[in-house]
Amino acid sequence: MPRRGRSEARPSCQSVDPCYVPQEGQHLSDVAREGGALTVLRDRGVHTHWLDWFKDPQPLFFQVLEHTHLFGLFRFRLSKRNMTLLSVLTERWHAETHTFHLSFGEWGITPYDIFIQLGLRYEGGSIPFEEDLPVPTEDDWMSLLGMIPHSLDFSGSRFKLLWLSMNFSWRILQTKAEAIVKARALILYTLGAMIFYRGNELVSSRLLRLMVDINFLMPYNRNAALLAHLYEGLDKASRCSSRSLTGFYRIIKVCFFDHFPQLGPTLINRTPPFPHMMLWYKDNHSCTRQFFDLA
Repeated sequence: MPRRGRSEARPSCQSVDPCYVPQEGQHLSDVAREGGALTVLRDRGVHTHWLDWFKDPQPLFFQVLEHTHLFGLFRFRLSKRNMTLLSVLTERWHAETHTFHLSFGEWGITPYDIFIQLGLRYEGGSIPFEEDLPVPTEDDWMSLLGMIPHSLDFSGSRFKLLWLSMNFSWRILQTKAEAIVKARALILYTLGAMIFYRGNELVSSRLLRLMVDINFLMPYNRNAALLAHLYEGLDKASRCSSRSLTGFYRIIKVCFFDHFPQLGPTLINRTPPFPHMMLWYKDNHSCTRQFFDLA
């Protein structure tokens, strides 16, 4: 795996690549059209504690999670990161169309892709903006999570995802009430590390006020929220305003494999499950192919 932020020699391709369409303003494709080296985007690795929540499978916990309307995300398993592939695709991302411009045409990630891969339905209203939600009081913290982060864990109204992982991921559950508290913590972690991931390890404490009922996401369009933040991250990275991707960018590789299986791992079982992302679990790989230049 390439080091963070390093440049790689670009594979040989056509002298004028049709997928590098001229853009207004600075864009990653400017360097590519001039034959410059590929700049590999950084992976901040905020998801490294994700599997800690599922190391000790507890039936009571999963029974509660099934009713949170995020169960597809909870079933997501991290695969080996390939920032070179994501960097190559980001070079070809166009904010005007929200598609990747490849030499054979355009390809994009749609709400249907998110539904097929993660099982998140694309219906309902918009999740409230953080600024429109009140800051939780001490009583809110104690009644919903049973504890309050230390002042050093806060940055304004946002606090560290690591605090959630260290205090809740390991808990052994005895009652349904304890499972609901742990589910609230996991939902907060998921919102900060995946749906609303901003390139840091923080999540807004204001979102806690929504979690009196763990089914609070039912009337909201989780699919659109995830996709909108992913688009925003690709827009910023492609226009050189960020050296790392934000949003749930890991879904890009999964969708890419689903659309172009000849470029992905060789699978043992090719029968598409639902959600489709389970098709790309590591234990379903017989070998891994090397990616070649998309041009």
